Amino acid sequence: MVPNDDHEEEKHSELDAPAASSDVVEKARGKKKTTKKQKPASGRMDRVKGFMRKLLLWVIGLAAVFGLGVGVAWFTLVRDLRTEKDDLQSQVSTLEAERATIEDSVRADCDARIADIQAQADEANLHVQLVNALVDVSSARVALGQDDLVGIRAALAGTDDRLASLQAGLGADGTTAVQALRDQLAELLDNLGQDALSLDQDLERLTSNLLALERSLFSD
Repeated sequence: MVPNDDHEEEKHSELDAPAASSDVVEKARGKKKTTKKQKPASGRMDRVKGFMRKLLLWVIGLAAVFGLGVGVAWFTLVRDLRTEKDDLQSQVSTLEAERATIEDSVRADCDARIADIQAQADEANLHVQLVNALVDVSSARVALGQDDLVGIRAALAGTDDRLASLQAGLGADGTTAVQALRDQLAELLDNLGQDALSLDQDLERLTSNLLALERSLFSD
């Protein structure tokens, strides 16, 4: 009985051996299949990586070109703005110089006109003083016609002051002529008590001298 058991065990061993060897073969085949399947996946990954590298290079290149373009545009804009600023500054300087020239010219012209107007006003004032002196003497002759000595003295009361203002305004040019008129007026006032004919002659002579002075000074 024992030998039979051993024989059966040997049979089972023989049967198990082919099965084990077949398992080994199947595993080897599986590894080969796995290796064959892995190769295509590895190639796709390499292609993807290559594409990504190329894409990254393109992106970097485009960014560099864009940055260079922006830099050139900015430099051109800054240069144009600086040129425009310099032009505007030059125009401002030119306009300021022209304004200063015009102001100086206008100021000089205004000063000259003011001085001319002032001279004309002063001359007109002197003329007024002389005309008022003539009015005084004419009023005195009217009072003389009425035998009004008080009226004569009242008419000539401010005449000497008028002639003094005229003398001061004329300066050295009119000092002699106006002073002679003032002396003549003073003498006339001192002799108001003389006869009417002599007094009328003195008033007429004073009037003639005043008119002669007017023509010489203000003939224009």
